[in-house]
Amino acid sequence: MRLPMLPPRARARLTILRPPTWLNGNRARELAAEVRMKAGEVLAAQQNLRITEELLGVNREALALVAARVRRGAIPPLEEHLERVEVNRLEASREILASRVEVFLLQLKVLSGFAPEAPLVLKGELTAPMVTRTREGALKEALSGRPDLLASRAEVAMAQAKVQKEQAEGRWDASVNVGYMRQNFGFDLKGLTERGETRPITDIFHYVGGGVTVMLPMRNRNQGNVAAALAETQAAERREALAVLSVRQEVQAAFTQYEAAMRALEIYGHGVRDLARQNLEVMRKANALGRTSLLEVIAEQRRYIDIEMGYTEALQHAYNTGVDMERAVGTASR
Repeated sequence: MRLPMLPPRARARLTILRPPTWLNGNRARELAAEVRMKAGEVLAAQQNLRITEELLGVNREALALVAARVRRGAIPPLEEHLERVEVNRLEASREILASRVEVFLLQLKVLSGFAPEAPLVLKGELTAPMVTRTREGALKEALSGRPDLLASRAEVAMAQAKVQKEQAEGRWDASVNVGYMRQNFGFDLKGLTERGETRPITDIFHYVGGGVTVMLPMRNRNQGNVAAALAETQAAERREALAVLSVRQEVQAAFTQYEAAMRALEIYGHGVRDLARQNLEVMRKANALGRTSLLEVIAEQRRYIDIEMGYTEALQHAYNTGVDMERAVGTASR
């Protein structure tokens, strides 16, 4: 019996909802990365579930053949029992993986702002990211546009402006002010005019004023506030330097992990998965011809499952390193 070939990896495009506009840039960057990470967990669980379901179908067919051979007396009943145990084990694994997919989907809904009962389906398969930027280009982009780094630079600029303000208040200063007021004033009475007529007692008054205010610093010329502002500036500059070091470390670490993950996938793709699949097919054919025992086939199948699960884990790690790289550069929310 031939083991069905797994479908080739399809390029899946995930449409991730952008965070609300009221979130600040750095929080939006972190939230977008968290959503993509959780989407990767969903796709990885779906891939493991798909592998398990395919193997379960193959083993059910094998169980039917073994049961028929047992009824004819060609093989002992133990063979059927062994195959049935393997089928039951795969069914239990399928149930666990299916529940894991559901849990990850619920967590993804929470991160994306969906209600738990809202429908959400991720189509496609988990794929490794294709990174086109270089380390130097990514580091330059991160240092120029990371939201947290821009916030640190803004804090430094504000602290420097505060120093200038305190220094200005420590010098003498003068200000001139001029004012004008027009007032219509009267009484709730009436008077007599020269002609003997009555008219309201009211008149319009114009006021013009001016003044000069002179500020004369006394004693320490605001030196205490100036020193405090300088200390705040120094602290802000050190926080900015720490932020720059963190950005450099995150970008370098992301590239290092991505390169290692891609090497691992290359090994799985050319030196592990294909051979494991071929070995399992050979063992099944040999068992059908009576040259190997069913226990050997089951052992080989479990090795194949472990390899496929390991490949999924390596693929998810590569996917996560791509997300980490976008987060480190600062483009995760774009």
